[in-house]
Amino acid sequence: MEEINAWNYMQMAGNTSATYFIGLAFLTWVGFRISTSVYNADSANMLVKVAGSVFCLTVGWFWLFVWAIAEWNFNGVAGAFAYMQSEGMEISQGAQYIIANANPGAEPSIMPNLAQGLFLISVLVMQLGGLWLKKS
Repeated sequence: MEEINAWNYMQMAGNTSATYFIGLAFLTWVGFRISTSVYNADSANMLVKVAGSVFCLTVGWFWLFVWAIAEWNFNGVAGAFAYMQSEGMEISQGAQYIIANANPGAEPSIMPNLAQGLFLISVLVMQLGGLWLKKS
């Protein structure tokens, strides 16, 4: 494998992740719309509250999954670069940077980092709060 092939894979994986991120941003917005609609309704049906909660929680799960796949792809490319380097191939400074800032060969994990976790928790609190809390 040549270094350019790993960079091309990383670019394609990044484009795919970006497409999923756009879709998830839209679904997150839909969750906020559902939450706002229920919050502003004079009487909200329990079924709508439960369905809205399930929707918001599944979108949260999808966020965790897409973040895990993006990190896994990054770590996989770092692993390819590390292998090239161990075989005596000369790799670029950018590839060395990827190795230094990744966990080459790590298994995918849905455990978010601090920023991702705070983002997801804040979104879910706002969405679920709108679904279940009463207007004051």
